[in-house]
Amino acid sequence: MIINTGGRTDTVQYYCNWLLDRFEEGYVLSRNPLFPNKVTRYELTPDKVDCVIFCSKNYAPILPHIEKIAARFPIYCHYTITAYGKDVEPGVPSIEESIDTLLALSKIVGKEKIAWRYDPVLLTEKYTIELHLETFERMAARIAGKYGIPIQTCGTNGDLSRYCIAASGCITLDMLGKANRIQFRNLKHKGMWQGCHCIESRDIGAYDTCLNGCKYCYANKSPDKARENYKLHDEASPLLLGQLKNTDIFQAGAQKSMRAKI
Repeated sequence: MIINTGGRTDTVQYYCNWLLDRFEEGYVLSRNPLFPNKVTRYELTPDKVDCVIFCSKNYAPILPHIEKIAARFPIYCHYTITAYGKDVEPGVPSIEESIDTLLALSKIVGKEKIAWRYDPVLLTEKYTIELHLETFERMAARIAGKYGIPIQTCGTNGDLSRYCIAASGCITLDMLGKANRIQFRNLKHKGMWQGCHCIESRDIGAYDTCLNGCKYCYANKSPDKARENYKLHDEASPLLLGQLKNTDIFQAGAQKSMRAKI
């Protein structure tokens, strides 16, 4: 089973201590976003987790600790760095800070375990095609010379091969296997929605909890809602928000391995 730590919120940036405690204690509880009274327990141990996916816009808080996690688990890090300023991404560090952190992360875990996400691409009067091209070029030059970065997209069924863009999932077993030098079974990647080519994973975060305040965010109803929910966070709780309730329905998560038997 694959654990995703950051699909619903930027756990690495805003809930890093909680996340580290969960790995230290060896389990986490996740509340179902559609049925809030249903709570699932996932074991965070190497025999139950095939890979840990991190998704963040700021890895600085976890830099001193991620090597310890990577020593126990296969990992893969999605790092979102875009052209936008505080007008679009209020809580996100500057491009320069983000690239410095990415380079530091690469030295710790290895470049093969990092995917740079330049996503989404918004076109406005300020953020023009020309500005995106110039900013992408500038960032790519610092990250990878000339350039050796394959470009791929997820969430679309269109053929973009004429632009040298491959259709792929954000998280595929092929990517995870090559990055960590492990072999997975040949499993169908069902995705999360139409056009998604990702392998199934289990997210341990919660919606309406990210403080980045990105104007395009799909995971927050509003920045105010996220700030209000943040007050409910307890680092000592196995849940990202609050505590277990007497009315909760508790279950153990199905954690079947996707690795190939050798």
